[in-house]
Amino acid sequence: MENSHLSGVQSCGKREDLCEDGSTCFDHRNGSYSCMCPLGSSNLGENCLKREYPAPFLHGRSTIRLGKLAGYHKLSLEVEIIPYINYAHGVVIFSSQHANGSGDFLSLAVIDGYVEFRYDLGDGPAILRSASRLVSGSTYHITAKRYNRDGLLRVDGEEDVKGTSPGSMKSLNLDHGGYMGFIPLNSTKIWETVGTSEGFVGCINRLKVGRRPIEFEDKDPLISEFHEPVASLSHRLTTTPMYVPNEPDEYQGIREKSHRNGISSFSSLHNLTHFHPDSNNGKGHNHHPAHGNPCLKNPCQSNGLCWVDHGSSTGYRCVCHPLDEGLHCETKANVIRETGAMLDFRGFSYLELHKIENGARHVNIEMWLMIRAPNGLILYNGQEMGKGDFVALLISGSHIQFLFDLGSGIGNITWHQPISLNKWHWIVASREGREGRLQIDGHPPMTGKSPPTLSELNLELPLYIGGIRDMNIVHRELGILAPFDGALQFVKINGETYYRDISNALEERLVHRYEGPPCGSSVEHPCSNGGTCFPRLESFICLCPSQYSGKSCENRKEIPGPVRFDGQNFLKFPRKIAKQVKAQRRNRIEVVFRTTSEAPGVILWTGKNPHGDSESRRGYLGVFIVDGYPELRIDLGSAKNRRPVVIRSKVKVTDGRWHQLLVARRRRLIVLQVDGSKPHRATAPVGSNVLVSDGRYWIGGVASSVLAGEIPPEFHQGFVGCIDLVRIERRRLPLSKIAVATGTPFCEDDY
Repeated sequence: MENSHLSGVQSCGKREDLCEDGSTCFDHRNGSYSCMCPLGSSNLGENCLKREYPAPFLHGRSTIRLGKLAGYHKLSLEVEIIPYINYAHGVVIFSSQHANGSGDFLSLAVIDGYVEFRYDLGDGPAILRSASRLVSGSTYHITAKRYNRDGLLRVDGEEDVKGTSPGSMKSLNLDHGGYMGFIPLNSTKIWETVGTSEGFVGCINRLKVGRRPIEFEDKDPLISEFHEPVASLSHRLTTTPMYVPNEPDEYQGIREKSHRNGISSFSSLHNLTHFHPDSNNGKGHNHHPAHGNPCLKNPCQSNGLCWVDHGSSTGYRCVCHPLDEGLHCETKANVIRETGAMLDFRGFSYLELHKIENGARHVNIEMWLMIRAPNGLILYNGQEMGKGDFVALLISGSHIQFLFDLGSGIGNITWHQPISLNKWHWIVASREGREGRLQIDGHPPMTGKSPPTLSELNLELPLYIGGIRDMNIVHRELGILAPFDGALQFVKINGETYYRDISNALEERLVHRYEGPPCGSSVEHPCSNGGTCFPRLESFICLCPSQYSGKSCENRKEIPGPVRFDGQNFLKFPRKIAKQVKAQRRNRIEVVFRTTSEAPGVILWTGKNPHGDSESRRGYLGVFIVDGYPELRIDLGSAKNRRPVVIRSKVKVTDGRWHQLLVARRRRLIVLQVDGSKPHRATAPVGSNVLVSDGRYWIGGVASSVLAGEIPPEFHQGFVGCIDLVRIERRRLPLSKIAVATGTPFCEDDY
């Protein structure tokens, strides 16, 4: 394609940059020039400027209706996509012979993360599958071709996948046209044919049918409006802002752009990888300016879901997959978050707990559970007997339901697919005001609203999990509900973890320990050599003794094991090892230990030697075992008030199992956390906000002269048990090295 520009001023020789993006410049005798754009490119204009194609963003339930695809003897499809969920399922393109999806068909879909190209000429399908899985947030160019019975699938630079359809038929009839993104037909047969009922989540940057590129923004003859009744407003999409690159301010380029059928449009996706959008809330096209949506900046890693949370300091919250953790899901889960026991509910089991706190404006529920029966009450918290506000999770006909009533009527979000029984699932349900969201196993969330106008949830009755003490407690409109039949690994509501040892329960009935996989006693113990198994849905994490490593603690390390303390011995780390910090404004300490002794003892101590120092310069930080519970004592050395801060954990640790203790301090704010439980926080008295230390750390005990006058005498005893790890400011202390040098014994495997 050649474009002429009449100008007596400029020529190819004077300006080398007249023609853009690999095009060729030609001078004419009259002083003008022409740009020859590269063959097959989408570049346009007199200078062959690259053209930006708007890319529809599909949310899993969005559909672009296609007209008839001409592919009787041959058909070629080229598509560029960006998927947004790893190992997901989703229809990219589907076209069939008949309106109900029967007869000949052609489909391009993502199945378990792989690209699959399928077509059926009447004698059975040909299925071509890519060699490797797609990665969330990456761009892929896919080519699918068919000539008579022969097919070809090409994904980026992978080797071509070739196949042939069975039988003798050579023609493909696609009279009915097709769909992009989602098949809005309620037909199990179609879902089996394509391989999934899920819609595609991500961007379709470009589409080319035969030799013709399809225009998403302009009215392309191949794209028709979608008016099927099944495409109700609840299935349409929230329009998402268009990002225009190369503008000075990162938000200046945000422009709202509504696309037909609610499909969002992006001209660039540089800042949008791993963003998981919401479905629409059922009220048509809602516009969300980028300034008010912090999730557009993609803060959550590892396929974590970003939820807008106006109550947090950041304005968002990352809901991490159970195998990930951290504020932004940036690290793999290795912190012990539960006690190890899984709860089993059968028949009339239930837990009665304190009501959900701080749930007036928002409620966030996260559960890891396995369901054995298709009907049952999973969770319920109400305001009054049989009436009033409530929030509930149910399973009805194998469909998970999230229901809540704020006083104006019930909001009901029902998961669109039946949930698999006898498998572990990750369920996240949330409401912010009248808006609710339900998300299962990392799939795109479904949303809904309760009727106007009330927007606050008032709860007065206890929270019930797995069943209920009296069915009259349940809101009368829910009717009689069967009890939950299944098991729980983990429950977290509004940031509070409800332990699997049911220590927080006001009452429990017929709740037993679940002994099935992945960590139950009915299966071969996955953690060998004394490792402790902690379930993560279908998987598990082993907390290994220090002399073992590997997923199942199967590898013995060639290093000594944990250090044994008998109440009389201790390890002292001098300044050069512990890195003296004379005035510390913050501390971070991690200790992994185990004990069976109820006697009080010092686990760790650091501070300023009191001899010869003035009162204003003295201070200390100590971790103890007191009555079987970890206790933190810290004195920042305020001259006006020498009262230490004392924080005691509610997790008992004298069970002979490995436990992880974390201490964090920033100025006067102090935090103690054990085994990933709810952190205990305290604030030091007004005065000093630094810890004056001589840089020495005492592990397992401390010289009595150092403790003299600092703490009561009953705390002077040493620790009895094993210490496997001590980290100071993320630096691991060489316990084994010092133990060998000082002749300190090590723990045996059978301690």
